Amino acid sequence: MKFKFRIWDDERRKMCNNPQFDYTEGIIDNVYHPNGAQINKFKIMQYTNVKDKNGKEICEKDIVKFSILGIFWCNPKDFQNDMRKGIIKSKYGVFGIEYSSWSEQENFIPLSDFYYEKEFHNIPKNDLEVIGNIYEDKHLLDNIDMAENQYLRKS
Repeated sequence: MKFKFRIWDDERRKMCNNPQFDYTEGIIDNVYHPNGAQINKFKIMQYTNVKDKNGKEICEKDIVKFSILGIFWCNPKDFQNDMRKGIIKSKYGVFGIEYSSWSEQENFIPLSDFYYEKEFHNIPKNDLEVIGNIYEDKHLLDNIDMAENQYLRKS
């Protein structure tokens, strides 16, 4: 497995894919844009090794759209057209989606749950789609009633 990253450049306020790193003994010393410009203030996001339904690479802090229908063992009639938004994060040692939950239950779904077939009520595999990220598309967070603001406070 090859590790891939992208960087949010705080000074230039733009995303940098395929950044270059200088590091010593596993510690990052310097980060550079592919054009060679140094990045001084940044947020690093790791690629999850998963692509969405359109073939787009999914990274930490991406905002994704998905349907509960393809994930939970439920009656499809109860959740028709129940599209949700969530944020990709690492939790419990796996990448997954943190989303607004209608109950007190856990609101984290591992990405692996989206990529195997379930034969229950003929529910198809879920169509997970990247619609933005928390830095460039903050307006997409308006309808996510959860702890997404913790990302922005820490950012």
